[in-house]
Amino acid sequence: MFKSNVISDNFEIQDNKMGYVLNETEIFKTPYTNIGTPELSVIIPIYNNGEYLEEKCFKSLLRSSIFNKMEIIFVNDGSDDKKTHHIINRLIRRHPHIKNFNFDKGSGSASRPRNKGVELATTEYITYLDPDNEATGDGYKRLFDKIKEDKTLDMVVGNIIKEDNETRKEFRFSGTVKKYNNNNSLITNTKKFLKNSGLRSQSIQAMIVKKNIIKENSIHMIEGAAGQDTLFFHEILLSSKKCLALDEYVHVYYASVDGSVTNSVSKKLFEKYLKIEKERVPFLIKNNLISSYMEHKFNFYFKNWYLPRLKES
Repeated sequence: MFKSNVISDNFEIQDNKMGYVLNETEIFKTPYTNIGTPELSVIIPIYNNGEYLEEKCFKSLLRSSIFNKMEIIFVNDGSDDKKTHHIINRLIRRHPHIKNFNFDKGSGSASRPRNKGVELATTEYITYLDPDNEATGDGYKRLFDKIKEDKTLDMVVGNIIKEDNETRKEFRFSGTVKKYNNNNSLITNTKKFLKNSGLRSQSIQAMIVKKNIIKENSIHMIEGAAGQDTLFFHEILLSSKKCLALDEYVHVYYASVDGSVTNSVSKKLFEKYLKIEKERVPFLIKNNLISSYMEHKFNFYFKNWYLPRLKES
């Protein structure tokens, strides 16, 4: 298509200084194919971040060599952004095997859609990926191969890369596990590891866990809270008998995404964190981990997480 003022009387193009090339998102070059029986559920919570969903999260999953083994689960947490709805529908048209669930109104955090995703999952194994993050390399395949290879494993965890506007950092959970687990990558006493490590955790987007660990132990993310990932990870790890840490980078976490919960400093943010802390304390006491938390985690967390945000508010 051309503007009429760039076409001469003899139908030649003239003065055409700027144009636009349509991307191939809606150009279907091949017929739909049945991907077969999925083996790994990837739960993606969505709220007004469709652009990231399409350009970061989903495209990174497409690059995975086990994409055709993935049960992709979109859970839209009441997005009121029309563009996000359009993108979700477009991806489903392109990949009809995607499961999709829509809540009418937003809940204020990723917990509710993640919990719903577990309910919808039909495979034995689960992982999570947020729309504004990316799976890196073939990390999910490496984790998946290991947990399928050894049926006694309840979860497998990898490493992450964290980026913001100024820095890029590598978080090697595999190194942490070896440090506090007698130089061994296989954790067979998860409670002892949590105590020894001062309750170290990893992103739930860098793990694959058996679904029955979540279901049989009635583990749920706290809805309407912020920072719920850490407590959720601790609960899953504590409920696992065996966990393997792989020295493999699994996903890239982008820490400076506009509009994300943790980057929107307000009274509401602290209310969301208060909600998770009220749940964390009884969990720590029940599992005899409160002293380890207070000794190794509390002061560092308060000084480096809460105080900087208090100064911004």
